[in-house]
Order: sequence, then C-alpha cells, then structure tokens
Amino acid sequence: DAVQVLLVGDSDIERWPPALWPCVETSSVSISGQSGATVEQVVPYAEAAISQKVESASRSVLVFCAGGNDISKGIDVDESSKTFEGLLNTVMDRRPDLHVIVLGPKFEPWMEDDRDARRAYITMSERFHRECKIHRV
Repeated sequence: DAVQVLLVGDSDIERWPPALWPCVETSSVSISGQSGATVEQVVPYAEAAISQKVESASRSVLVFCAGGNDISKGIDVDESSKTFEGLLNTVMDRRPDLHVIVLGPKFEPWMEDDRDARRAYITMSERFHRECKIHRV
C-alpha cells in the first residue's frame, strides 16, 4: 500500500538525510523544512502539506518537528503551545484520517548549560504531549 509522508518542520526536517526517507517506491514523500523556523513559521507549511492528499495513498502521515527555535529565540512557551494546538485542530478538522508524529521540540546540546532553556524545553514538551493526547495523535 502506498503511504503519503509529509515531513514538516525546522532544520531537523530540512537536513533529514534522503537515505532515511521512507521507501520512495511505495510512498509519496513531501519535505518542507526551514532552518531556524519557529512553530508559528512552520504552521503555514504544515497547512499547505496537509491539503495535498494523494488519492492513491492508503494512509497519510504528518511528521512534525519544531519548537527548539522558539526556545532559543525566547518565544513564550504558552504562545508556541497555543500555535501547536491550533495546528492540531486544523489537522483534525481538515484531515481526520492523517496520522501525526511529533518529534519536537527536541533537546539541543546548548540547552544543557542553560537552566531557563531546559525549563522551557520541559514545559513545551509536556504541553505538546498533552495536546497530542487530547487530539489523540
């Protein structure tokens, strides 16, 4: 069965090695990664990606990775979490068939020595996780 894979996010998606993409013979892979992008900046790309349903695909998967740049730029965790929640609402409204995998925020090495960044990372991760549970993704 063909699978539609939508990879959307920050530089972690942008730099995803092609050798690690799903099997292209059986999948439709769409990549939209923007280096330095915040959650808010990634959302329009995610919305565009989810509107491109591949009819021949038996299932579709959105892989989302963002949040670390929000922390490094000092964006309020509440703001980023609300933006992420809005994206999940959009996904559920437009593509309830879409499976969602959230990879971010991910811990960055520079956060190890920055207590405030670690705290923001933990808080954002917990909120993203809570939203995923609420939306059942």
